[in-house]
Amino acid sequence: MHACNAKAASLGVAVPIVAGLLGCSATPSASISSATAQYEDIFVLRSERTGRVMPSSWCTQERAGFAPLEGPSLLEDRFNFWSVETRAADGRISNTHATNLGEALTCFGLTPTRGLVNFYIETTLGGLTMSGKGECTVLLPDVPEKGMAAVRCTVPLKVVSDAYSGGLLVTNTMNSKQPMGLQTDPPGYTQASIATIRLWRKH
Repeated sequence: MHACNAKAASLGVAVPIVAGLLGCSATPSASISSATAQYEDIFVLRSERTGRVMPSSWCTQERAGFAPLEGPSLLEDRFNFWSVETRAADGRISNTHATNLGEALTCFGLTPTRGLVNFYIETTLGGLTMSGKGECTVLLPDVPEKGMAAVRCTVPLKVVSDAYSGGLLVTNTMNSKQPMGLQTDPPGYTQASIATIRLWRKH
């Protein structure tokens, strides 16, 4: 029995599930076709916050899918999305704002849970219009310096296209005392987010 299959059997779980957890494949890698990648499109982006409106008339409960915890309105932020360039040798980002790809409109709303924020986004990238409701979590307040915060946002996406069944947006976000623009306060970091978007093709 293949090592992954044997491990799955010993744990009493399905082979495909445990294979991903163990970092091994239930079938030999040689059998994986290069066509697998054709089932999804992946974007790697850098966001730049360019505006903030509070209260917002655009961020309604009907649009965002959640109500403000306090007050009459939700917080509205506007972002630019930039393409990034990476080094082929090690994957390190060499240019964090190569080309302006478009804008995103977002809504934020506090939740009863400390450090957890409701999040809604609408954007168009490469001619694809997408939107979604998710959450942002403050993971590390005052990290890497006082007045900054490391945040993760996760949003399932709906795509206005017959070619896609949906997608997922995940951000690695850094907030600072200067929320707008590309420069952080204190300086030297990349804000607001390095984001990945995976869109899954129907097949």
